Amino acid sequence: MTAVVTDACASIPPEPAVGLQIEIVPYYIHRGNETLRDLVDISREEFCEWLPTARELPTTANPGPGECLQAFEWVAERTSEMVTITMASKGSGAYQSAYVAREMAAARSAGLKVEVIDSLQVATAHGWAAIEAAQVRKR
Repeated sequence: MTAVVTDACASIPPEPAVGLQIEIVPYYIHRGNETLRDLVDISREEFCEWLPTARELPTTANPGPGECLQAFEWVAERTSEMVTITMASKGSGAYQSAYVAREMAAARSAGLKVEVIDSLQVATAHGWAAIEAAQVRKR
């Protein structure tokens, strides 16, 4: 069975992500001197509660190849095929990170197949592509 991997910018709510077994790689949120992993160290609710009180807007950073590789290896414990759908490469380095991680994963595990797809979208439009891929896999 082919696994689906995406990043936190896909904005997939927890219920469909869990129900469709979509692995989500977190982005980083820089809040002052703190670096938080989106959906790991801070929930959507906590972020939305904090944002109106922010004196300075946060910045973000895409996951690096190491974080993507870690997700690929975790998924590879269950399957040898996965598709990774990233945020638009023109707006983020997530595609490049996933592509580099794909090469690293292939070097470590000859039988692992990882397809990296640039969604050319952001936010929910990007998320719908991951959800649709997971629904197709389920069928």
